Amino acid sequence: MTVQTGRRHRGLRTSDLALRVHADPTSANRTTAHRYWKRELADPAVRWLIPWCSVDAPYPERHERGEIDLTGFADASWCPDCTGLGES
Repeated sequence: MTVQTGRRHRGLRTSDLALRVHADPTSANRTTAHRYWKRELADPAVRWLIPWCSVDAPYPERHERGEIDLTGFADASWCPDCTGLGES
């Protein structure tokens, strides 16, 4: 995957992504840590955020901005595709 910055293309860097906790309201608010694009997190106009684990899927998983939080990592399970860690 490449990131377009102006006219230049460069490879993806892990510094382009940030870990956040998603609370799924359809699953009793089960919390999972995912990686999201920092650019999308910083843009208040982006309502639906796509986690890194499903960015290349034909129908990617989308999380509403209000379901994403910066806290709660201790109680959250870790997405193995986003973090490279096994399921807990």
